[in-house]
Amino acid sequence: MADIRRDPADLAALHAFGVRNLPVLARGSEFVFGQQLADVARFVGVTLEVHVPLAPEVLMQRWTAILRSTQRLCDLLPLQAIGEPPIEGRPGTLGELAWHVFGIGDGFIECVEGREIDWVGVSMRFPAGGVPEGRIAREYCDGVIGRLEGWWADAGPAKRSGAGEVATPQGHVGLHAFLERQTWHSGQHARQLADVIERHGGKADWPARDRELQGLPMPVAVWG
Repeated sequence: MADIRRDPADLAALHAFGVRNLPVLARGSEFVFGQQLADVARFVGVTLEVHVPLAPEVLMQRWTAILRSTQRLCDLLPLQAIGEPPIEGRPGTLGELAWHVFGIGDGFIECVEGREIDWVGVSMRFPAGGVPEGRIAREYCDGVIGRLEGWWADAGPAKRSGAGEVATPQGHVGLHAFLERQTWHSGQHARQLADVIERHGGKADWPARDRELQGLPMPVAVWG
């Protein structure tokens, strides 16, 4: 396990592959990006159980529902912890994690519309001066959901079926797979926000959690 934040040698080893994005799994002179579980499985020689992704239309419905649920969770985050790491040892602040949930949607739109390849960088563009306290992302979330819904409304039959590829820092990936990944990605971080609320003694307002996450390839661990 390499730690590029603390070990310059590990960072140099990553750069030697000619890549600038994480996660990466390496073996000798070979590597694979860790964004897609199927790619990782092929790299390590593991056969995955057959996973049938939800239809793109269902994924869009789930994603926007997850983002709306995250808005409510943001209202419940402990204000005294907004500027602190969400858990010990994790980089970034709780406020940035909350902002990132919606930034994932921003990065998706920039990629699928061909304006920006680095969806990760877009998703981590935080407000100048820091993420505001209180109702952290209400207006931002409304804007992101509007962009997602607008993209879907304008999408032709091919895109609505998930056909085609999207250019990303990890190479070209299938649109359907990219949509699924960004959906569960937002869902995973929403789980983490709910966990923070509960660890601070609050109650996470997410009554439809199981229904919204059902059928998505969610990680087993909330933090990992």
